[in-house]
Amino acid sequence: DLRQLTNDNENLQTEIQDIQLKLKQVNEGQYQAMLALQSEIDKGLMAAGMVTVEGPGIEVILNNPSPGGADNDYSAELFLIRDEDILKLVNELRASGAEAISLNGQRVIATSEIRFAGSFINVNTTRVVPPYQILAIGDPDELERNLMLSGGLKDYLSNFGIQVKVETNEKLTVPAFSGDLNYKYVGQS
Repeated sequence: DLRQLTNDNENLQTEIQDIQLKLKQVNEGQYQAMLALQSEIDKGLMAAGMVTVEGPGIEVILNNPSPGGADNDYSAELFLIRDEDILKLVNELRASGAEAISLNGQRVIATSEIRFAGSFINVNTTRVVPPYQILAIGDPDELERNLMLSGGLKDYLSNFGIQVKVETNEKLTVPAFSGDLNYKYVGQS
């Protein structure tokens, strides 16, 4: 009986060690799965513009033409920066690989509005006034090269007397989106 109990005890000890090893593997796998999920959540938050990001990129400053100082034959009052000019710039930056964009401190995300409201431009329902500072994080050389193409957007804006200044930067900070994401008609199924 004693030998049988000793053998049973040894078998149970071996089974305990196996179960403890499996439990350890499960816990490690759970921790790695949680890390992978957190990484995906972080990527989603960054892509949605919900976190402040830093990185290399470019800074573009747009300012209205100077009265009487325009290099063309048109009146500077006729060619003020419009919402569509800023939209063209934002779209050009996105097409050039910008990963995060802000306009006068307002993060531009997929649902952002850039539109005229009276004599002002609103971004995310916040009034912005010239000079307009656009920060774009991405490959600075690629972003600058695409804006500076001959006959491109910079030339187009400059032809109307709009002052355009483009500078590359090794470290820019684009703030997180701070607006309201209240959806009234979207539900889960």
